[in-house]
Amino acid sequence: MATLKTIAVTGITAGVAVTAVSDQGWCTVAGGSFVGNGNFTIQCGAYSSTDSDRSANVTVTSSDGATAAIVTVSQLRQSVILLTPNAVTFDAAGNVLT
Repeated sequence: MATLKTIAVTGITAGVAVTAVSDQGWCTVAGGSFVGNGNFTIQCGAYSSTDSDRSANVTVTSSDGATAAIVTVSQLRQSVILLTPNAVTFDAAGNVLT
């Protein structure tokens, strides 16, 4: 069974597009783009390993050239999911605050 988590993105200037993409196939991003503030849903496939954890990086970028934010998705043994950070906030200059 897949596990879902949400990443909130705030501080985006009105009219600016935001995208998110995962670097691992087992970790997908639903709602991978939107304009302004919003949420992405991370979906991770079932993971039954009891021997090791796995991780993916979700890169969040905006169309105004702001610094990209990286959210690390850690899927622990038996499918426990951790997001670090679990939200991304940009300031008016496009710098990542969280």
